[in-house]
Amino acid sequence: MTSTTKGQIALTCVIILTVVIFFLSVRKNTPPSFEEIFKENSNTTQESSTTKTPTITIADPQKGLNNAKVTIVEFADYQCSHCAETNQTLKDILNKYPQEVRLVWKDFPFLQPIEVTWQAHMAARCAGKQNKFWEFHDLLFENQNNLGTKQFSEMAKLLNLNISSFETCLNNEETRPLVEKSFKEGQDIGVDGTPTFYINGGKINNLSIEVVEGLINK
Repeated sequence: MTSTTKGQIALTCVIILTVVIFFLSVRKNTPPSFEEIFKENSNTTQESSTTKTPTITIADPQKGLNNAKVTIVEFADYQCSHCAETNQTLKDILNKYPQEVRLVWKDFPFLQPIEVTWQAHMAARCAGKQNKFWEFHDLLFENQNNLGTKQFSEMAKLLNLNISSFETCLNNEETRPLVEKSFKEGQDIGVDGTPTFYINGGKINNLSIEVVEGLINK
C-alpha cells in the first residue's frame, strides 16, 4: 500500500469520525419529544427504590449540561414557601455556574389543597409540552398564593402558549403519569418533605451557593 493510499484512508476515517461526533453532540443537546418522554417514563425501572438515590431520565425537566461537575436533583412542591425561596438560590447558582451545574426537577405534590397542588404540577408539565416548563415553573412559584385553573390559563397566555392545546392537556390530565412517577420515586427513596435536594447522589438538608462552590472547586 502506498503512502498516498494510506493518507487517503486516514483522511476518510477522520471525516467519518468527525461526522459521528457531530451527530451525537447535536442529538444529545436536542430536547426529547413528548412521545420520547412518555416512552422513557413507562419503561424506566425503579432502581432508585433500592439505591435510595433518584434516577435521572429524559422525563425529568433539566437545566445545564449533562456532563456538569455538579448535579442537583430537587424534589419540590409549588405551594411550598421554602421551595419558592430556594428557587431564587438555584437560579443564582445556575446563572453563576452555567457550565458546572445541572439542575434536575422532580415533582413532589403533597401540600393542601391537594387538588390544586396536583393541578399546578400537571400544568407545568403541560407547558413543558410546548417547551416552556421552566418559565411556567417560575410563574407558579411567583404566584403560589393565587393558584387555580383560571390562573394557570392566564399564565399560559402570558407565555404565549397555544391555549387550546394547554387547556386540553390540563383538563385531560395528560401529564399526570409524569407527575405520579416522580412523586412515587420520592416516596420510594424516603423523601418526606420539600424542598429535598440530592447533590451528586448525596442527600443534603440545606442548599447554599457555598456548598455548590465547594464541590465545583473540589
